[in-house]
Amino acid sequence: MQFRLDCTTVVCKNCGFCFVSPAPTREAYDRFYREAYSTYYRGIHGSSDVDRTSRRLQETPAEAERFRTIERFKTIDGSSVLEIGPGEGRFLRLIANRGAHCSAVEPSADFRARLAKAGIETVGEFIERVEVNRVYDLVCFFQVLEHFHDPRLAMSVIRELTAPNGLVVLDVPNIKQPFRSLDRYFLRYVHLSYFSPTSLRRLLTKFDFDVIWMETGDAREFRKPQSIFVIARKLDGPSESRVTRSEDWRAVVQDLERYRWTYALHHAPRLKYSFAKRGVRRLVSNSAAGALYRRAKRGFRSR
Repeated sequence: MQFRLDCTTVVCKNCGFCFVSPAPTREAYDRFYREAYSTYYRGIHGSSDVDRTSRRLQETPAEAERFRTIERFKTIDGSSVLEIGPGEGRFLRLIANRGAHCSAVEPSADFRARLAKAGIETVGEFIERVEVNRVYDLVCFFQVLEHFHDPRLAMSVIRELTAPNGLVVLDVPNIKQPFRSLDRYFLRYVHLSYFSPTSLRRLLTKFDFDVIWMETGDAREFRKPQSIFVIARKLDGPSESRVTRSEDWRAVVQDLERYRWTYALHHAPRLKYSFAKRGVRRLVSNSAAGALYRRAKRGFRSR
């Protein structure tokens, strides 16, 4: 597993949902996020120098396209936005430039300090414990839902925090389209749940959100991360399009095994070349020819 943080991922035979079992205790998991997460994953959030990053803070084409998609359903200017797990707050700083009023829920003390430097208010550490004393037009969480210790409890609080007719905007890794090695990268300690388009829609519908936009990436591409991007609107009552269909657990397992072989075959030539190159280096280093080669490389400076 990633960083050698071992865990076991299982598939439910009733609904096909993938999750870590046994999960770490709530206390151990919370402590990991408070004290260690920013150390393990510092690189994915960019520079820790807020002043330096803010000088070059410009929207990428992908970010601009995402904002345009959001604005098809909700005007950003003047909207209240809550992001859960924003890291150092790039998304919040970008959307604030478009006129939004921003707040955050962030467990890492390191990241909270960076958010404070950027002028972003933090209203809590863990979403499950946030006091609901106001609501937001947009509740956003990117690559975060899979981290929740209890996704259902988190979604119940998120529903309370979402204003009437408000939107939740999120993306998650797609279990149907993994990235890199399953065992050494994709399946990891900090991802307690894994979603497919079907299971994600089922979860949102269960909490009376109507999925109004969903992107699933390119099914043929496994060399780049392929996420599920969703915009869902809060409904006053149960969704008319309530999803009851479950995922076939056998199909989930077959898809993962197929991916494992595809990934292995793609990397087999590189691995063979790497091992062969290593073997040649070993032979050269242990031979008289290797000694001559090293002396030549040094320009015959040795006596």
